[in-house]
Amino acid sequence: PHQIQRRIAGDFGFQQLRWVGPQLTRRVKRHDDVPLSFADGYPYLLTNEASLRDLQQRCPASVKMEQFRPNLVISGAGAWEEDTWKVIRIGDVIFD
Repeated sequence: PHQIQRRIAGDFGFQQLRWVGPQLTRRVKRHDDVPLSFADGYPYLLTNEASLRDLQQRCPASVKMEQFRPNLVISGAGAWEEDTWKVIRIGDVIFD
């Protein structure tokens, strides 16, 4: 990295690269009693099909549900309604 940094610094007149270490991301674990696998901070990600449709209308780039990697997908609710929910019940299972 140092040779590349010196070359770019010479071309542009100032330092362009900074070494941040071998790991560019870090996992955040907020609750010790909840194990994480591929989740960033919580074990569940709920998405809403209506919210995705609204996002797709607003965003010029293609946005697909799979990009969010949800494990709970809701249909039949209005766009962004899920932002106000405090508790979700699926059968006998309550998510709060």
